[in-house]
Amino acid sequence: LHITNHTPGQTTSLLTDSTMRPLLIFLLFAATTTGVRGRKCYSCSTNPSYVLPPYDPKCGDDDYEGNVADNQIYTQCRIDIEGPETGGYVNRGHSKDAVAMCDYASGFYNDGLSCYCEEKKCNIGLCQQCLNDTTTTPVPTTTKAPVTIPTTPVPQDLSCYSCSNCGEVDEDTTVIQDSEYSSCTTTFILHLGGTVVIRGASTSSHVDGACIDEDNAITCYCSTALCNKDPYTFLE
Repeated sequence: LHITNHTPGQTTSLLTDSTMRPLLIFLLFAATTTGVRGRKCYSCSTNPSYVLPPYDPKCGDDDYEGNVADNQIYTQCRIDIEGPETGGYVNRGHSKDAVAMCDYASGFYNDGLSCYCEEKKCNIGLCQQCLNDTTTTPVPTTTKAPVTIPTTPVPQDLSCYSCSNCGEVDEDTTVIQDSEYSSCTTTFILHLGGTVVIRGASTSSHVDGACIDEDNAITCYCSTALCNKDPYTFLE
């Protein structure tokens, strides 16, 4: 509604209550619905060539709590563990419309493992919730010493090897270090295309030498500097 005042050449615009109320309702609806969809998820990759998600050598940690991204379109978080053919890298990010929470044949060669979840920053582990009892993947064998209880406190700034799809480590293997680490980890992801070895660290305390079997993954813990260095072979 426009009302012309008594000053020549000037016009004043006036919104009446009948036009203002629908506008306010619309703005309130837009404000309250913004952000309803979307999800905050951990976003990273152990692949050094990645830009998005960003490269982070700690991305393969079993309890990763690093970079977070907020996406207003995607409503799910995901973890992708690539198969041996594509490097065994760990990728964390967003997803949407995933019906099954576990995909045992993901990736270019259908030899990867992907898992999905719908809570904020829920993509924290290594898909241990995905149980695959039908896998025929070889089981890793090592000559590790018997399990012992540590008699001394875990040193500060524990350093651990960090890599994906690495049966062995060498002088070029990435080393991560943090005062919050309690254990170094070696995780064996067992799935259709073979066994992927992921080395990293954990902020959770575990018995030195303990291994936890979660059907689809076996994670072994140790608590001294660079202790997750043992090479592994696999029985056919």
